[in-house]
Amino acid sequence: MSPDGQRVFASAILNSPTPDNLLGLGSLHYSNDYGLTFGPLSAFLGTGTPYTLWSSVALTPDYAYAAEYAYFNGATFEGGNVYRTGYSFVVTNNSTYIDYTNWTCLVTGTNRCPTPPANTGPVSTANFISVAAAEKSGTVVACTTDSGGGGDIYVSTTNGVGLGLGKQNLQGPAGALRSWASVSTSWFGSVIAAVDSATGYVWTAASPTPTQPLPATGINWVRRDAAGARKWSTVAVSAHGNRITAAVGWPLIPINGQPATQKGFIYASADYGATWSQRTSAGELSYRSVAMRADIGF
Repeated sequence: MSPDGQRVFASAILNSPTPDNLLGLGSLHYSNDYGLTFGPLSAFLGTGTPYTLWSSVALTPDYAYAAEYAYFNGATFEGGNVYRTGYSFVVTNNSTYIDYTNWTCLVTGTNRCPTPPANTGPVSTANFISVAAAEKSGTVVACTTDSGGGGDIYVSTTNGVGLGLGKQNLQGPAGALRSWASVSTSWFGSVIAAVDSATGYVWTAASPTPTQPLPATGINWVRRDAAGARKWSTVAVSAHGNRITAAVGWPLIPINGQPATQKGFIYASADYGATWSQRTSAGELSYRSVAMRADIGF
């Protein structure tokens, strides 16, 4: 959503079952009237099947981003990608609409992106489950996971260009990759948070000042043990970055056999993730997504 609430961007991972009982057609939708009406975005990725599993979207003043978990090529599912587009203003019947056009893949690794932008770096068979973009800088962060429990975090400071090169080294014991479920960033990209869904932890990274974006590589990540080891499903960072909210629940895609009935609570931190409070008033539920508004006076 844009800061004024006028532009709203949404993704659907599954709209209807297909005749062969595979996952159905996903779609992207946007609104230019504060969410009163939504229109679907037309297919923009060239030839191929429409069985696309969209997992996450992000919106900045200049770009829209969409994370693709996977798509069905007619025989098997292939890994997804992260896509970026600018937008243009279109006047129809004396009304101005925003038209998202010229979608571009940001990483390699899929047949639908045979010629990616320069310096993207290879990402083979990646299942992207979350993407976030900073409002006031070029920071874009995305995470991948898969049913086998492997995943990575990628960071770009140039509006997604070079996203595949910003791979973060956050391996678990014996080099095992983590099952990332969600990422978030502050307005300037100075604070980034990620959650691991396989009874993992909340991880954060922060720059010295709230207006200084983190670099794409060499980031110092901190595991926030105070939040506990849980099956995290979602995380959100405030505009300033000092407040972080995370919740337990069912990830968008079942990971490591986690049941859809996984339940837990919402947890909140007001000191960059150092200490956490369990918010029991919302109840023990299966949370999928949390969001935060900008800090007052920031």
